[in-house]
Amino acid sequence: MTTKMTERDKKLLAGLGFVCVVGLLVFLVILPLLRSNADMQAQLDTFREQVAVMKEKEAQLPAVKSTNEKQKAELATYQDELYPMMKSQEIDRLLTDQVAAYGLTARRLQITMPEEAANVTGYGRTQDDGSNPDGRDGIWLAEVSLDVSGSLTNMDGFIDALSRDMPGIRVVNISWSSERRTVDAATGLSDTVDTMNMRLQVEMSREG
Repeated sequence: MTTKMTERDKKLLAGLGFVCVVGLLVFLVILPLLRSNADMQAQLDTFREQVAVMKEKEAQLPAVKSTNEKQKAELATYQDELYPMMKSQEIDRLLTDQVAAYGLTARRLQITMPEEAANVTGYGRTQDDGSNPDGRDGIWLAEVSLDVSGSLTNMDGFIDALSRDMPGIRVVNISWSSERRTVDAATGLSDTVDTMNMRLQVEMSREG
């Protein structure tokens, strides 16, 4: 059995073939190109934004450098008044040497080393988060309790030296007292010994 194609059938087949070719072109060529163009446009937009940000940062660079240098200079000024990070033995030696230099006797020296950078709260401010609420590196405070004995004149000189020559040591509190001591056990002769208790803070900083 043979089938004879009419002119109408041939035209329909040709039209169907054309539609298939166009469909293939759309799905295999045009749509991928459109997607590729969209992706490239998105990349171009991203690159433009990045270039604009880079140019803005480049324009700000001189001002940022200037600010950085000023901050470094300011930090160095503050650090000049602070001690580098020290161990408790180094603080002990520093203070006992000063005590001996003023003719005093260190009767007790207790040092509590810091575990983290200081967070100083304003006096009387219950809602104050402090100077370092995030616990970042900064000033480290070693707490010292020091008892010395000797003459009142030498004690005054020692206090002046701490205030004048050792700005990294802050005097928090001072109290004086006196006690009797036996000079001669046979005769019971005694005299008065003046003592001074000091609470100090040794301010330290890591070198920047």
